[in-house]
Amino acid sequence: MKEIKDVRSFIDTVVATREERKRLLKEVTDRLNLVQNNLSLSDKSVVVARKVYDSRVAAFFNEIESLVSLGLSKVFLKNYSFKIDYTASGAKFLLASEDTGNEHTSILDSHGGGVVQVISFILQVYAMQYCTSDKVFMFDEPFAQISAGNKERLAQLILELCNQFQYQFILVTHDKELLEYLADSPLVCRYEAALVDNQTKLIQK
Repeated sequence: MKEIKDVRSFIDTVVATREERKRLLKEVTDRLNLVQNNLSLSDKSVVVARKVYDSRVAAFFNEIESLVSLGLSKVFLKNYSFKIDYTASGAKFLLASEDTGNEHTSILDSHGGGVVQVISFILQVYAMQYCTSDKVFMFDEPFAQISAGNKERLAQLILELCNQFQYQFILVTHDKELLEYLADSPLVCRYEAALVDNQTKLIQK
């Protein structure tokens, strides 16, 4: 009888060990499944986050492209299409107009200095809202290469950007024609540097 009891005890032990191993295996399997589900959710979250990021970047660039294209068209009375070609290595600024057969080329390749200056000005104005909390910005001779026939429309663009972004621009320039067009606005104050008692002072005109 003792041998039978020993055998039964051994069988019971084996069964209990087997059940314990099954329980542990199920627990490990459940944990693995949970980890896999979490990884799957993480992967999906990464995909969603990437799509959101890409859409915001695209919207950001679209806004800049539209603003620059519109600004150039207003000043130079041509249909311009400004484009930012963004890659991991950096961004290239491209511009298309009737002068380029409406094909996008580098802004330095087929466009005059005046066009480049207007693009630079608009990009700086737009970027400032993300770079600083200041609302007053100084530009030193930003439009030296703009031809006389475009000055009045340029002045209008400056005022429109000032109102759109709620900025105050300080333009240091010797361009009297541009100053005259800007002075037509009641929001513009004009000062000239003058030597008074051997000191340079700003006198409001």
